[in-house]
Amino acid sequence: KLGLTIKSSKHHLWTEEETKQLIYLHDKYEMHIIAQVMDRSEAVIRSKAKELGLFLRFKPRRSWTPEEEKQLEEYAKEFMTKEIGFFLNRSIASVGSKLSYMGLSAQPSPKFWTEEEIKQLIDLSHDNDIENIASIMNKSYESITYKLYELGIKAKIKSNKLWSKEEEELLLELLTTYSSFDVAKMLDRSEEAIIVRALKLGYDVDSRHKRWTKEEELLLLDLWGKESIEKISKKLNRTYSAIINRVYILGLGSQIENNYEGLRIRDIERLFKVNRNMILTSWVALGLKLDFRRRSNNSIYSFVQISNLYEFLENNQNIWDSRYLEENILGEEPEWLQEKRKLDKNMPIGYFGLGNLAKQQLIQEGKYFLDSSEDGLQQSENAKVYSLVKKKN
Repeated sequence: KLGLTIKSSKHHLWTEEETKQLIYLHDKYEMHIIAQVMDRSEAVIRSKAKELGLFLRFKPRRSWTPEEEKQLEEYAKEFMTKEIGFFLNRSIASVGSKLSYMGLSAQPSPKFWTEEEIKQLIDLSHDNDIENIASIMNKSYESITYKLYELGIKAKIKSNKLWSKEEEELLLELLTTYSSFDVAKMLDRSEEAIIVRALKLGYDVDSRHKRWTKEEELLLLDLWGKESIEKISKKLNRTYSAIINRVYILGLGSQIENNYEGLRIRDIERLFKVNRNMILTSWVALGLKLDFRRRSNNSIYSFVQISNLYEFLENNQNIWDSRYLEENILGEEPEWLQEKRKLDKNMPIGYFGLGNLAKQQLIQEGKYFLDSSEDGLQQSENAKVYSLVKKKN
């Protein structure tokens, strides 16, 4: 109105290094993170990004918590909309919309600071934290915080919020294994504080450290036990260690336990009351098919698909006792199994086993041979599970 031109602050001048930093950060982090890392206001960041033709990412919308609504109601009695937005780390539009919805209104104009107060604030900011300044100047903590922000002065906060050398070292160490979200919980800080501090220390918190979404966790739950860790890692664009740690946090258990397509050898042992050696030699020799799945590139485990197990049990009913098998534990039972249960009730305990197999049946399988020195059968090397695994691989 007076026809005066305001000179640009030196603080708004951009060095070549800062410009390069903004270009590097703009498509990796949200604008509010960049502003904190570069110690500039969001308005200045937005202006420079527009000048450079960069598209900035903004903080995603989040629901208002009951605690925030209570704070908003208190702040509205004393502060303007933009101040409340700063205190609650929300946009002016978000605060204005919520105030309107709650039937509230913020203060229409700021409580003006005199020149003497501003000078005193600047002087006090050199050696005092915000809480002390608020007490000395008889103003609220929030009012001091916002005024320092407006003046471009980096506020001193309570000592318990400062980063110690040991905590910074621990931060960098934890980020090599855990997500920024998990590290924030471990160090009792906000995720935003973790990211900003890591970036200031020269550690690039890339997409592998991002917070896990509900959709990602559901996909992990679906893939765990079906795919190797390396394949899951690739599909979720996460590190090997990030997958392992998330599995631990979610309490998913081992991959074998999550393989719902089949049973482990130990499960078959427990269900049918037969020993492991009997399963891996005699049962496998008689046609029980083992399948193999990778836990990782360096680890493989064996299991038996339920359909293959049923087929084997039907073809070899005279070597196992249905009374040991809990009814319907493997799903709806076929008619032949229901019939076998009726017949087994009348058989003596211990009747079933390899002794009830006809020698001719074993010989035809090609897994056993007659021993001329003894009236019995001996197992050939081809029946051993290690040979079978070797053949399969």
